[in-house]
Amino acid sequence: MDSRRHLISALVLAVGLAAAPAAVHATVMVKLAQEQHIAQSELVVRVVVGPAATRWNEDETRILTLTRLEVREYLKGDGPTQLTLRQFGGTLEGMTLTVPGDGHLRAGEEAVLFLRRGAGVVYLTAMAQSVYEVVATPQGPMVHRDLHDVEFAAPNERGALVASEAPEEPDQALGRFTELVRSVARRGQ
Repeated sequence: MDSRRHLISALVLAVGLAAAPAAVHATVMVKLAQEQHIAQSELVVRVVVGPAATRWNEDETRILTLTRLEVREYLKGDGPTQLTLRQFGGTLEGMTLTVPGDGHLRAGEEAVLFLRRGAGVVYLTAMAQSVYEVVATPQGPMVHRDLHDVEFAAPNERGALVASEAPEEPDQALGRFTELVRSVARRGQ
C-alpha cells in the first residue's frame, strides 16, 4: 500500500510538472446531438443524487467515486429504483484525482442523466454532456448543463478537427426536455 502511494504521488507530481507551463483545464470531446446522445445511452433517468463514497479501483491505481442515485423516473430503459454511478476521480487517503470534463453531481440535487450499464454500476455516456441539473425557476423546473471545462472538437472547412469552447446553452423546460427524450427513445426502438 505504501509503495503504491509513493508511485501515485510521483506520477501526480510528474504530470503536474509536465503540465505546468501549459495547464489543461478542459477535456476535448465530440459534441453529441440530442438524438445521438439518446441512442448511445442505454438509460436516461431522472434522479435525486445521493451520497458518494470513494475507493481504489480493482488494481489500486485510480481513485473511484461511487454515487448512489435514487431513480424518480426512467425516460429510456428500465431498472431498479437505486443505481450506483461509477466515475474516476475523488479524494482518498489525502490524494485527489480530478477528471476535467466529467459530470459533477451534488448530493440532494435532482438531475437527468444519460447512462450506460456496467457490472453492478452505471456510467455517464458522455461525461459532462450526460448531466442535466434540474433547477427550480419562476417559470417552472428547467434543465441546465455545466460544460465549463469542456471543449468540443468539430471538423473545419478542410476536414481537420478543431477544438472550441463549449457554447452557452439555454436552459430547457424539464417537461419539454423529458418528452423529447421519451419521443426519440420510442422512435429508436
